[in-house]
Amino acid sequence: MAGLGLVVVVALGVAGFQALQSPDLGAIGYIEYPVARPVAFDAWAITDHRGQAVTAAALAGRWSIVFFGFTYCPDVCPVTLSVLNRAIADLPEPPRVMLVSLDPKRDTPARLGDYLAAFNPDYVGLTGRARDIQNLADALGMAFVRIPGLTRGDYSYDHAIDLVVLDPSAAHAGYIKTQDPEALRQIFQSLAGR
Repeated sequence: MAGLGLVVVVALGVAGFQALQSPDLGAIGYIEYPVARPVAFDAWAITDHRGQAVTAAALAGRWSIVFFGFTYCPDVCPVTLSVLNRAIADLPEPPRVMLVSLDPKRDTPARLGDYLAAFNPDYVGLTGRARDIQNLADALGMAFVRIPGLTRGDYSYDHAIDLVVLDPSAAHAGYIKTQDPEALRQIFQSLAGR
């Protein structure tokens, strides 16, 4: 009977160790679809800040994190990009981080490139015509609205802070709803291991 007790303790210990190795991703902020949803990247004229077309084929082969924002954002965008940078630091297989500009009028490719390089030179800025950005946001379930500023011609955007997760086939795999760098790191490590 003592042998059975030892087996149960060892089994529970192994199960506990596996739970530590594979956190419940939902509990730390990752909402995953049961089946990833294809995204029609090829239907829109979206380019990166280097002028390269963003297609499903160009995004294939690597996990990607998509964030909607703009370079004139005073708080949410710079904080999110900084948190992401901390989360991916030293990861052997970090996800590709992409900021989709909600403000293609002011966020030129050069401005996007300079802005993102201040956080991480590997970050990618995405831009395009306003209607293509709206279509991409709609396809990924992300909401935003342009807010008039206090002076004539000034404006800002109110936008979601959720992160969109694209799997290595460029399909929409889910959302991340945390800004905790350690939780993000655990999510990214788990995804990279798939």
